[in-house]
Amino acid sequence: ILRAEKSVKEGLKLEPDNSWGIRLYARVYRYKGSLDKALEVMKKALALNANDVGVNAEMAEIYIAKKEKEKAMEYIKKCLQKEPRNSYFNEIKQRIERIETAPQTSIQENRDTM
Repeated sequence: ILRAEKSVKEGLKLEPDNSWGIRLYARVYRYKGSLDKALEVMKKALALNANDVGVNAEMAEIYIAKKEKEKAMEYIKKCLQKEPRNSYFNEIKQRIERIETAPQTSIQENRDTM
């Protein structure tokens, strides 16, 4: 991952507005578990090309990692509108559908268990 990060950084020095390179840079952060940093990097890719299916798919992947089902689904739906038969996008959608949201416990419930 460190070599990939270095290579992507070098590439972005040459082409800082390359949305594909920016997406790869965000993916490196996602693989490292730095999800907030990955989202920060992806903001630039979205600003450059919000309709790009690769950009939207990466956003969905980040939100899957964050277990934010609704946001992940928002981005993958954009991909599926353009490419409804794309097996990768459909696989992402299936993973999103399997995300379970953690039940919220009340403060009182937490006090009762102490």
